Amino acid sequence: MSRPLEPGFPRLEKATRPWLCRREDAACTRAQPCASCRGARSRRSGLRKQREARKTLERVTGTSAGRYASQTSNEELWRLSIRVEAKSGAQVKPIATRYIAARAQSDAAHATGDPRPFVFVAVPDGWPAGKFLLTVHSDDLDALGLAIVGEL
Repeated sequence: MSRPLEPGFPRLEKATRPWLCRREDAACTRAQPCASCRGARSRRSGLRKQREARKTLERVTGTSAGRYASQTSNEELWRLSIRVEAKSGAQVKPIATRYIAARAQSDAAHATGDPRPFVFVAVPDGWPAGKFLLTVHSDDLDALGLAIVGEL
């Protein structure tokens, strides 16, 4: 037996909280926040992405970053088998842009049925021979691990 819908359902407008600036700046709005509100929003966004990365790395490495919020809230305190520095937002857009372009080039050229994971290798000018950066999509981490140990 289904319940009858409440009057006015479905809502045509999304009910949101009214905008409230902590500094009580009259010019601060949701669309144009003041510097303080913009910084708080950026911090929340960065911490959310950092948490998602930690959970993925915990799953892939099979180790726990910590047992308490004080141990998991900052990537310098994570007790994983790798060191991590999490970045997000506009500062990583150039990296993502180059990764996407390189991935598209590789996808267009690889053979059908090729199971190997994609890894973006970057070699900046001035780096010593044999030194480079690897960028891997989180979806490819499991396959990369298998490829490194030769099981893929």
